[in-house]
Amino acid sequence: VDSLLPDELGTDAQPGNLTDIAGRQWREYPVVKGGGRALVLAADGYMTVITGTATDNDMRTFAAMLH
Repeated sequence: VDSLLPDELGTDAQPGNLTDIAGRQWREYPVVKGGGRALVLAADGYMTVITGTATDNDMRTFAAMLH
């Protein structure tokens, strides 16, 4: 986790709020490399990282479909 997130999100990415999406706690990263945003879920020994420039609502909808 410590090396994956800076590689994927950029070294300047700062974690934001936790947000409940479909009963899971995702960490928001409001600004990541490339000008997008990210949602990160670390649970059950796995990490899911979603990055992009979609709206917050669209990213949350996509995240809800994953789990």
